[in-house]
Amino acid sequence: MAKEGFFKIDLDLKKVRELLKDFVVSFNEEYDEITIIFRTFYIWLYGYYEDNDSTLYINIKYESQTTDNVIFLFEKLLTELGFKHNY
Repeated sequence: MAKEGFFKIDLDLKKVRELLKDFVVSFNEEYDEITIIFRTFYIWLYGYYEDNDSTLYINIKYESQTTDNVIFLFEKLLTELGFKHNY
């Protein structure tokens, strides 16, 4: 079963792609999706905005085989880059 995480940041998706450029494999502007590889695992980031809100919300999907340690390290990286958890 796939694992998920939820974050938010006050940037647009193109700037998020720049922040994560060392890990980005592809960027699908039509579907607001960034695919990255982090520690050999694929991770998908889907961006969206809510009504009248400039905050970018990110839904993160991890491969089902992604270890808890890799998820922890990736989410730690995101918080260091200014992302905030969106529970």
